[in-house]
Amino acid sequence: MREAANIAPCTVATGEGCGDNETEFITKWSSKSVDDQTSQLKRLKGMKTTKMKPDLVKWIKQRKMILKQFVETKDEL
Repeated sequence: MREAANIAPCTVATGEGCGDNETEFITKWSSKSVDDQTSQLKRLKGMKTTKMKPDLVKWIKQRKMILKQFVETKDEL
C-alpha cells in the first residue's frame, strides 16, 4: 500500500520499515559521498527491468528509494 502511494516503505533517517537487506545497504552507502550515491542512483535508474525476476526488480526499486533519500537529505544541508 505504501509503495503504491509512492511513499518509501523504508525510512533511512529512522530505519523504520527497513528489512535486513535495506539496513545493510543503508549502512554501506551512508558513508559514501553524494557523488557516489548519485552515480549509483543513475546506474540503477538506467537498468532495464523488463527481463528480470520480480524479486530483483523489487530490490532495485528499494535501493533507488534509499539512495533518493540520501541524496535529497544531503541536498537540503
